[in-house]
Amino acid sequence: MMKILHSKWLKISFAALLALALASALAVAVKYHSESGKPSEIVATKLEMSPSEKIRLGDKVALSCELTCPWGNPPVAAEIIPGKGAQAPGKAKFSLQKVLWGRNLWKMSGEVQPFINGEVGRTEIEINFEKPLKDGTKTLKMELPSFESESLDTGSSNEILLAGALEQKKEKASFGKWIGLTAFILVLAVILALYFRKKTKFLAPPQLSPWQIALLDICEIRTNLSAKKITPEFSFTKLTDILRNYLEKRFRVRATAQTTGEFLNSLKRGSSPMEDRHKAFLGEFLEAADLVKFANLPAEIDTLERAISKAEELVKSTVPSEASLKDSGKTKNGEHKNA
Repeated sequence: MMKILHSKWLKISFAALLALALASALAVAVKYHSESGKPSEIVATKLEMSPSEKIRLGDKVALSCELTCPWGNPPVAAEIIPGKGAQAPGKAKFSLQKVLWGRNLWKMSGEVQPFINGEVGRTEIEINFEKPLKDGTKTLKMELPSFESESLDTGSSNEILLAGALEQKKEKASFGKWIGLTAFILVLAVILALYFRKKTKFLAPPQLSPWQIALLDICEIRTNLSAKKITPEFSFTKLTDILRNYLEKRFRVRATAQTTGEFLNSLKRGSSPMEDRHKAFLGEFLEAADLVKFANLPAEIDTLERAISKAEELVKSTVPSEASLKDSGKTKNGEHKNA
């Protein structure tokens, strides 16, 4: 029986506490909503300036005041307007001091700094709130009295005392200016990229023709052979490759895909573009090169030098004329004119 009564009283106590908590929350909500629709009453107290006297040139003077505000209407911004002869080196700040029933206690703090000797004008403070006040505005205005700024006393010392550095306000560039500057830089970068790309295209080296390539390669063989950088055996093989590549590109024959016998047989046909003297040279040279390459016969320097000269003569004498190049739509370098 006692256990049942004890359990019953616990339930009743818990229900009473829950009801009290709900009633308190309801009261807070009613008070908040009833005051949120009305103009707020702000109480400003302890408007102070520290130090209030014996302020020297360049000293920073601390400003502060306490604001009692309804829960739903906190301060959002403040502007310190210094009097003549002073400046505000920084922005005003707010800090929450206490949370009261239905209201909060806030503290505003800021600074002014005199930059002239003598009387400094009154300092005005404008505090903006989230919702309108009783006068219908969202701004609370306050004023601090003027004060005297004393000159620096150097006494009998020869050292020069410097006033505190005056911190000039830096105006922040608007967001629109940054967007405009960024857009300008991007457009300039695109223009420069297109310009240099076009310039690089025009400055690209011209494409060499097959006969120019062959003559350069033959000249390289002669130079390296004289400097003994390559062997005569290697020179025979290299010269063979140069001639086969040139003839294939110049006359569109399968010079690189055929054996020496197949290639020489193709030259004997009536449709061959080669002159008889060039055919004779190619026959002798390619057969000699095969003996050096496959039969490991020694390469004779005299024979090689004559072959280099005749190969050079063959290329020069088979360079197409201007008329034939014009008919094929190419330049002397082997490039298409409309390229």
